[in-house]
Amino acid sequence: MPIWLRTFIFNKMKEHYENEAAEHKKAQAGSTNSKTVIGTDGRVNSPEFLKSATKSSPNYTTKASKK
Repeated sequence: MPIWLRTFIFNKMKEHYENEAAEHKKAQAGSTNSKTVIGTDGRVNSPEFLKSATKSSPNYTTKASKK
């Protein structure tokens, strides 16, 4: 493969991945309303649905006999 073709392909690939990274950063900056489980101090916070869940006994019955 000639050197000029290698450099052309390399430059096109580099340009593509730089554009892709820029679009990814732009998309990440635009989505500031997303919630994460990691707090500002770096600790993992439990999700809201786990906090509100109550630990109760099951409300179903089984048909198996109790011995």
